[in-house]
Amino acid sequence: MRENKTLMQLWQFWFALVLPILLGLGLGIWIDYYNNLTFDLTKHGLNTFLDYFKLPLSLASLSIPATALVAAIHRSEQTLVTIQESKRQNTFSNALKHREEFIKLLKEMETELDITFFDKYKFYKTLFKNNTNNNFDKTTDIDWFNYQVKQLTELTKRASKELDDRQIEGVFVDSFKLSDELSFRVNMGYIINSPDTFFSNIKNRAWAIAYEELKPFKHLQLAYSVINQLIYFCEYDLDTDLPFPTNDYIATCLMAKERVTHYGRLN
Repeated sequence: MRENKTLMQLWQFWFALVLPILLGLGLGIWIDYYNNLTFDLTKHGLNTFLDYFKLPLSLASLSIPATALVAAIHRSEQTLVTIQESKRQNTFSNALKHREEFIKLLKEMETELDITFFDKYKFYKTLFKNNTNNNFDKTTDIDWFNYQVKQLTELTKRASKELDDRQIEGVFVDSFKLSDELSFRVNMGYIINSPDTFFSNIKNRAWAIAYEELKPFKHLQLAYSVINQLIYFCEYDLDTDLPFPTNDYIATCLMAKERVTHYGRLN
């Protein structure tokens, strides 16, 4: 490529340099031959030389602006290549930095919430499917976000009511499904023994929910915290604030406690 060669290595440079000189020299020889000019260093001879060879000298002198033009074009090509390479480096650096910041956020949430994210890089690709090393694009998958927010909102409304035993079981199971969509599991909790076929497709991780006596739907609250922090990181614009999952019905809390006693404790 031309931008990888020095100016002296370009055939265009030598063409611009030599061609005008050769044209001027050829025209000068032709003028000399047909006018039978003699060598004369007197004032009259020099004036005669300038009269006859004005055009050949002008042609030969064109080599200077011609080579300057080639040099300017070559310099602009090198500048363009430098800019393009700089843009590629910036794109790669920005894409890498954004991915690192996301993984850092997940690790901070793991410590803060006592959870573990599985397949962190796959999760990143789910949210930022257009971001690659060659194309920095931090646009979030809006459809994915809208779906998760909708699931959380509907599940929060269900969990806020006075529930029977079957409904509590349903909130537990759906809370786990939501956390699976968010790619995290709890480190301490109770193993779900629901017959739901959803769990037969989950491999290599515990089917467990987080639970505390005063926070029967703690697992759902963890999902709320994860989604809220993802909203902030992804600069996702919500029309309204997400409702916080809670249930103050004593009967529901007692039945939730009785429900988890049938589960195995996750060590």
